[in-house]
Amino acid sequence: MFGTLAAALGLNIQWQVFIFSIFSLTSFFIVRPLLKKWAYKRSHNVATNMDALIGRIGVVTEKIDLSKNTGRVKVDGDDWMARSPDGIIIEKENIVKVIKVESIVMLVEKV
Repeated sequence: MFGTLAAALGLNIQWQVFIFSIFSLTSFFIVRPLLKKWAYKRSHNVATNMDALIGRIGVVTEKIDLSKNTGRVKVDGDDWMARSPDGIIIEKENIVKVIKVESIVMLVEKV
């Protein structure tokens, strides 16, 4: 826009490029951070990564038994190691709800 204005004023190409460069850098270092701050302020309550898995529903694909150190759950198409926080046994094909994710292990409860 400012390069076009410089051309309309009859300035030569060097001045047009210079004015365009100055306003581009100014907008990059001043306007962009303001817009970025505004955009992220509106989305800070969105759960992402592992936090987004809490509350999801899954299906037990391998019996969850803490004494035998077994248990797998399929949640949103992904297969996870699973444990029951209170140590109860959950049979295969049961529906479970994710209550916590610790590293690569999901803590689930029977629905």
